[in-house]
Amino acid sequence: GVVIGQALALPPDASLEVQVALTPRGRDAMHWQIASSPPGRGIWRVHVQGMLRRPDETPAGTLDVAGIQARLGAPEAAEQTYEKFHSMGLMLGPALQGLRELRHGDGEALGQIVLPEVAGSDAGYRLHPALLDACFQVILGAVEPDQKTPSVPVGFGSLTYFARPDGPLWCHGRVETKEEDADGKRRIAFTVANASGEVLFEIGEMTVKRLAATGATAQREGDEWFLALDFQAAPLPEHRAESGRWLVMGDPSDLGPALSAALREVGHSVVFAGAPSDGDAAGMTALLRREFGAE
Repeated sequence: GVVIGQALALPPDASLEVQVALTPRGRDAMHWQIASSPPGRGIWRVHVQGMLRRPDETPAGTLDVAGIQARLGAPEAAEQTYEKFHSMGLMLGPALQGLRELRHGDGEALGQIVLPEVAGSDAGYRLHPALLDACFQVILGAVEPDQKTPSVPVGFGSLTYFARPDGPLWCHGRVETKEEDADGKRRIAFTVANASGEVLFEIGEMTVKRLAATGATAQREGDEWFLALDFQAAPLPEHRAESGRWLVMGDPSDLGPALSAALREVGHSVVFAGAPSDGDAAGMTALLRREFGAE
C-alpha cells in the first residue's frame, strides 16, 4: 500500500533536500519513502511511503471505454471543468491542465488525459507526474461533481503497473464507498488505459479525503449562512431609583427648590428646610426629630 502523509512544498526562495530511501523487506518486497529536510537542519519529514512487491503474472485487462461513455453521456469541456476546480480553490497552472474532457455520473467518472506540451517530455519517466496529477483530477468528478472543496488522494491499497503510457489516456474512477466516514474519507477504484482500452495501471482501494474549507472557499461558504444582516432598535430599560425621604437645605432663591421638585417628580418624599442659621444647633436637631424622628 501507499500512505500520503503531507504535501511536499518547494520553497520559491530556498533549497530543500529530498531523499528517496529504499529498505529491503524479504526477498520480494521493499519499503520506500520520500522525505525532505531544509539544508543543515538534519530533521527529515516523511511525505509519502509504501511497499514495493514483485507483481504476479496477471495479464493486463481492458477498459470498456465505449460502454462507459454511453453510460455517462455527453462530456464536459476542459474549460468548464477547470473553472469548477478554480472555484474550489485549486489553482492549476498550464502544465497541470492535462484533462481534455470529463464525463461523470452517479459515483463514477471518465476523463481523457494528454500530457500538456508545457509539461515537457515524458522521456525518462514510466509515468510523467503531470499525467498522474491529471488522472487524479478525475476523482473530483467521481466523488461529487458539485462539491465546493476538493478531495485529494491520501493513500492506496495497491497500485499495479503494467505498461508505460504512450499517447492519450483514459482514466476511469468508481466510488466504492459513497458515504464519507467520520474523517471525510472515501474509497475509489481507479483504472488508467491507453486510447485502445488496454489497461496500463490500476489503483485499488484509493483513499481520498475532502479538504477543509479555507481562505476564499471558506469565506464563500460562510457568506451563504447569512440571508441578511439587520439591527433591531430597542428602547433602553427604564431605570428608577428606590423612593426615599430627603432633607434639602439651602437658599430658597438658589438650587434648593429645583432639586426638591426634581426629587418629588421621580417619587421621593422631600423636606425643604431652607438655609440653616449659623450656630442654631438646637433648631436643626428639632427639625430632624420632627421629620425623621420615627426613622
